[in-house]
Amino acid sequence: MLEKVGVYRINGGIMVPDAAKLRLAIKLFDFAVIITLIIISASLILRVFFIPLFI
Repeated sequence: MLEKVGVYRINGGIMVPDAAKLRLAIKLFDFAVIITLIIISASLILRVFFIPLFI
């Protein structure tokens, strides 16, 4: 904890994440990366197949 008395307190009383919360955060990150890759892949596939039709 970092504190300047009467002015501010950083990390006052906040618990440190345990192993279960870290695993959950990693799963959430993995899910976000997979969804992002799916969206990027779909947009690239659509661009390759549909943009030449309009040129």
